[in-house]
Amino acid sequence: VGVTGFCMGGGLALLLGATSPQVRAVSAFYPAMPWADYQPEWSAYAGKVAAIHTSEGDGGSAAEPIREVAEAIGQAGGTVELFDYAGTQHAFVNDHRPEVFDAPSAQLALSRTVEEFRSALLS
Repeated sequence: VGVTGFCMGGGLALLLGATSPQVRAVSAFYPAMPWADYQPEWSAYAGKVAAIHTSEGDGGSAAEPIREVAEAIGQAGGTVELFDYAGTQHAFVNDHRPEVFDAPSAQLALSRTVEEFRSALLS
């Protein structure tokens, strides 16, 4: 199973990867991770893959919550890729929000997600 999510859904997708043995791949777009009091068991990511797509407006992969999650997944034996999209704002994939939509970055991020899922789920 592969899961994807955007904003809060991106954070929930990352959590699902840590809690569901069926999930083998996660693609999280500009994830919101407001769970300071809840620390999932990241060790469940062993052998799984995660991609985290970040906007420059959110601080990119340098943002502390993103770095912490990526480090925890890697330490658990999972594979995590961080993708920064220069010049983008939060929700850059949302084509219903023309003020932030970035078509080239959205297309690249979505194609990376499809490739990640093909590689992780069809092999």
